[in-house]
Amino acid sequence: MGTSIVIDVSRSRALMKMAKKHSSQALEADALHFSTDVWSSSVVIAGLVAVALGQWLHDHSPVRADWLFRADAVAALGVSAIVVWVSLQLGRRTVNALLDSAPQGMTTEIERAVAQVPGVSAVRRIRVRHGGPTNFVDMTLAVPRSASLEKAHDIATEAEAVVQRLFPRTDVMVHIDPIVEDETSLVERVRSAAARQGLSIHALRAHDVRGRLSLEMHIEVPDHLTLIQAHERATAFEAALRGQVAELSDIVTHIEPAGDAEARRAAVRVGLEQVRQAILQLSEQAPGIKDCHSISLHREGNDLSVSFHCSMAPHLPISEAHKLTVQLESILRAQLPELGRVIIHVEPPEARDK
Repeated sequence: MGTSIVIDVSRSRALMKMAKKHSSQALEADALHFSTDVWSSSVVIAGLVAVALGQWLHDHSPVRADWLFRADAVAALGVSAIVVWVSLQLGRRTVNALLDSAPQGMTTEIERAVAQVPGVSAVRRIRVRHGGPTNFVDMTLAVPRSASLEKAHDIATEAEAVVQRLFPRTDVMVHIDPIVEDETSLVERVRSAAARQGLSIHALRAHDVRGRLSLEMHIEVPDHLTLIQAHERATAFEAALRGQVAELSDIVTHIEPAGDAEARRAAVRVGLEQVRQAILQLSEQAPGIKDCHSISLHREGNDLSVSFHCSMAPHLPISEAHKLTVQLESILRAQLPELGRVIIHVEPPEARDK
């Protein structure tokens, strides 16, 4: 039995090591089987030693220890108790495996870790189950609606990585729920209503006249739509917005193409001196413009497009910088009515030297 114990201990340890490495319940059950043999043999040896000790005391010592003669029966009860305990533990684990039960505390640990991921507003739901050597995690995360599709994807990827760092053998599925973080924000509510209609907005302006709210904005629609289709989209958006913003009295929307069609165009670079000179003189006509440079002219069929850079004060608010670009474009178009697309890049003076 002593030799058997030594062999069974080595086998049990080797099997348990591999069971943990591969998350195998079959190997774990086999390891428990051999560990049961070890404990059973140990208890039996202890019972036989006790009986032998009782016999020796009975033959060679005045000390009476008749209770030692019952050690064999006690050892048998001990073996039975060990077998029952191991069987219950193994049965419990087997039932948990059949029911796909996850390790205790796993859900709480995942929720605590994922809630710390930047961009996650809330962890809505986590479902965890265990199958074979793998854990399966399904979670729903609340992410601000203002986040772009790429940003939401990055948040989901980071949440998945966090879970897999905690529990390496885990298959993670992340569902993103967009939410409006500030229900009282008019901008958030307008953007939310537009997103539900598959539209984007910009240049939003709100006018509050004696408690009556009027909105003006630009909405972007897909390039392939006809006028009637685009107008229907805009009308549906306005109706949805009126139902969401009770104090709204009037909406004026400017419909424009989103520019999501193929951006590449066949163009020829041209050098019209009149246009160049008009651009170079803009700094003299618009206060706040330090200089204009990096002028590019292209002709696409009958359309002449121009782009150039303008240097402005580095600490000028971007809203003021945008107003200056609008002013510059108006000056150019007044002088050159044939101009088509005009793109003005604003930058601080030091950026020109880089």
